[in-house]
Amino acid sequence: MGWSRRIGVAGAFVLLIGAGIAFASGTLDNSDRTGAGPTHAPAPRPPAPTLLEPESALTRSPSVDVAGMLPPGLGRAVADRLRVYVNERLARERPVPADEAFRVTDVELAEGGNEIRATLVGDGGEGELSAPINIIRDSMPPAIRISRPESGATVYGATETLRGRTEPGAS
Repeated sequence: MGWSRRIGVAGAFVLLIGAGIAFASGTLDNSDRTGAGPTHAPAPRPPAPTLLEPESALTRSPSVDVAGMLPPGLGRAVADRLRVYVNERLARERPVPADEAFRVTDVELAEGGNEIRATLVGDGGEGELSAPINIIRDSMPPAIRISRPESGATVYGATETLRGRTEPGAS
């Protein structure tokens, strides 16, 4: 019984080594078992673009142009679409431009605060969102309170100086 037990242990050891070699050769072989050729790793997710701060964070306009920069050396194999989000909603989508600097025109704004972000989309899916830029759309005319001349005063001169207050940034 000792001899057969030794052969059994030796046989198990040989099988274990053989299985390890088969496993290793299977992981080193880059072809699939269908004969279709080498397998490919999944495409990476694209990196985030960079949005540039606007000249003014306050506008009356219903839309703005958004400028930004693509990551250096970004190839079309990594990303083929550029998406712009306003307040977490998709506002615009377009092909990735050939140049690193880009401009997306006529991005619609909601009244009040607008957080604008962008992302790239490729074979690896949608990438990370850019850091946000914030633009306030204020299309309501500012209220003006006249303090001089006082209400109901009669003005007799050809000119009169008006004094009053309105909201900051109004002219």
